[in-house]
Amino acid sequence: FYLEVRSFLLDYNSAKRSVPAPRLDLIRETLASAYSLYNAFLAPGSPCELNIDHNLRNALASRMTRAVGEDTEMIASLDEVATLFDQAQTSVFKLMASDSVPKFSRDPKYIRMLENRTNYDQMNAAFSAASVS
Repeated sequence: FYLEVRSFLLDYNSAKRSVPAPRLDLIRETLASAYSLYNAFLAPGSPCELNIDHNLRNALASRMTRAVGEDTEMIASLDEVATLFDQAQTSVFKLMASDSVPKFSRDPKYIRMLENRTNYDQMNAAFSAASVS
């Protein structure tokens, strides 16, 4: 799950940084990147499908499958897609915070690692205190 989230965020932030001026060739290119992101991470059944809210997935599917004809529609479409991708990012972060992080925190491997780190820190503190005396 983490690798898909990380890949999505890297690709998403890269696409977001390339916000175009109202040049139609750049808008087409950005929309093409958005379709690639959608097909890779957000479309139902995509290879690395992220877990997002059902209504948001439907809104994305509706927007991404609607044809764009005129130039003004293309600009409006890009704005709508950007808004939906922002919502997808927020949805993924909320799910990670409410589900993935708590599961990770309860995992026995993580608990052992945390205990080892705590023991190490306590030994260092005791050693430092003994050296100062």
